[in-house]
Amino acid sequence: MPKILTDLSTEKLAHACESNMREWYLRKFQASGNTLHDEKGLLWSYASSGSSAPGIGNNIPFPRFKRDDADALIKKMLTYYDQRSADAWCTLGKSTTPHHVRRSLRSSGFVFRLPNIGMACRLSKLNNNIRMPRDVKIALVNDIAIFKKHEHPTYGSFRDRSSRKAIKTSLRCAKTHPQEAFNFLATIKGKPVGFVMLCASHGVAGAYELGVLPHFRRSNIGSALKLAVCKKARDLGYKAAVCQTNPGLRNFSERVGFREITTIEYWFHAHRSVKPVLNRKQVQTAVIIEQFLTELIAGKESRAIKILKK
Repeated sequence: MPKILTDLSTEKLAHACESNMREWYLRKFQASGNTLHDEKGLLWSYASSGSSAPGIGNNIPFPRFKRDDADALIKKMLTYYDQRSADAWCTLGKSTTPHHVRRSLRSSGFVFRLPNIGMACRLSKLNNNIRMPRDVKIALVNDIAIFKKHEHPTYGSFRDRSSRKAIKTSLRCAKTHPQEAFNFLATIKGKPVGFVMLCASHGVAGAYELGVLPHFRRSNIGSALKLAVCKKARDLGYKAAVCQTNPGLRNFSERVGFREITTIEYWFHAHRSVKPVLNRKQVQTAVIIEQFLTELIAGKESRAIKILKK
């Protein structure tokens, strides 16, 4: 029986959310065959040269540096990526240490790119009244055959090399962790229209990789998929589910019962032959956001508010 998180305070849920995401990254890295480094508790991966999306491929998820190791380890990782002409992403949250790591990242050439939010849901308070088209069926999927015939709602066509690798990785995760990883597929008349993955770890269940085909969006299929993850987690004995999302898409999760509990930041580093082009106003805005988040995560809310008022 897995250890279940019973303290559902915002602080504990935020830490569990970030730890669950880190474990999800780890399982994807292992299942995909990416080069994985684990040094002094710091996890980072390498998949390929060039660019990649946040959280996929070349990524440093939620680093927890020791104060004296941060600059040296960042330099070592970037040397590794630069030697392979690879861009890199770094994912930060409240669990990231030390608090000044953002200054270290910026001085090393990282640029703050994407603000996401971490959300949590008490599984005893689910909204079960999610309406969707009657002919939509949601079930677990473990067979790759259906994706050879039809487009994957999240990863795309099986004919595409990177999409094919992502599909195989998700199925391999479920096979390797049969009690902690599950793939849910929404279909209409046997054709895939939506997908989501459940990753259970650190006392909670995480919902990831949610995707719905464009023609079937705005019909509550995404919310229904997250509800299916939550019900499965509840059946497994978990008390809470977590997820990350773009702030503009939070309503899909709120319909089920999720609420915001933490801020997740994606920082980007372009390898030396590619320099991100930012105008002066964008740089100033990025600096203000960095200062605001640093003070907020350090618990200094009044100072954070003053920064925004400048």
